[in-house]
Amino acid sequence: CEEHHIVMKACHINDLMSEALSFAKGLNKGRKIIRAMKEGMYKDIVHVMDEEDPLIIESGKLNI
Repeated sequence: CEEHHIVMKACHINDLMSEALSFAKGLNKGRKIIRAMKEGMYKDIVHVMDEEDPLIIESGKLNI
């Protein structure tokens, strides 16, 4: 599993929590990075909400 990057390393149960927390600290990202990631991920949805939805709502042709 290590060669496929599924498991980082095996450790004794007594060391597991500290190893897991140590690994998780490296994944911690600041708010600016998270915001940029979300803006990129949801840009298509935001575009539809800003550009296409108002035209459909104003036309009154809603499919409910």
